[in-house]
Amino acid sequence: MIRAAIFDMDGVLVDSEPHYFAINSQLFQKLGFHVTLEEYQPFIGGSAQYMWSTLKKRFHLPQPVSELIALKRNWLLEQFPSITVSPMPGIVRILDFLHDRSIPRAVASSSSRPMIELLLTKTDLFVYFSEITDGEEVRHGKPDPEIFLLTAKKLGIDPEECMVLEDSPKGIEAANAASMFSVGLCSSHGPEELSHADILLESLENFPFHLWK
Repeated sequence: MIRAAIFDMDGVLVDSEPHYFAINSQLFQKLGFHVTLEEYQPFIGGSAQYMWSTLKKRFHLPQPVSELIALKRNWLLEQFPSITVSPMPGIVRILDFLHDRSIPRAVASSSSRPMIELLLTKTDLFVYFSEITDGEEVRHGKPDPEIFLLTAKKLGIDPEECMVLEDSPKGIEAANAASMFSVGLCSSHGPEELSHADILLESLENFPFHLWK
C-alpha cells in the first residue's frame, strides 16, 4: 500500500533543468572551462559534491570543492530570481489529487534549501508540501538512498509505503535502494536510462493515479 508521495524537484515539479545548464555554463566559463550538454547529463539529479569533485579533477581547478559548491549556490540564487520558471505540465493536477485525498507529500531534492524554496515559491507549489529535504541535509547524495530514507522518517511513514517520482537514473537508483516504489519521468533522460524504475512515464499525464484509488 502506498501512503505517501515523495517528489524530486528539478525536472519533476519545476521545469528548471534547461535553465540550470545555461546558468551553470556561464559559471563554468567564468572559471575557465567548458562543459557540453552531453558531458553535463551525468550530473543531473546528483549532488553538488559529486559534480564539483568530478569537475575539479577533470579541469584541475584550484578551489576547494566546498568553495566551488558555495560559489555555484550563490550564482544560482543570483540568476534565478529574474528567470521565468513554470511547474512541469500536469504536476498541479497530481498534487491537487493527492491533497484532496490527504496523501502526505514531500520534496527530496539535491538542490540547496534556498533554491528549493525559491523555485517552489515562484511556481506556487510550496503550499503542497509538508516536508522538504535538501541535498545539504545528507552526507551522501543520490544514488545513495539517504535523502529518501530521511524524508520518509520526517513523514513518519515506512519507506516501503512511499512512492518516489524522479527524472534521473541516480534518483531512481536511490529510490529503489530505499525500497520505495519508483516512478520514472522521461523529462531529462530517455526510457532506456530509467528502465530500472517500477513504472515509466512519458509525461505526467500518465501518472499512476490508481495507486490511491
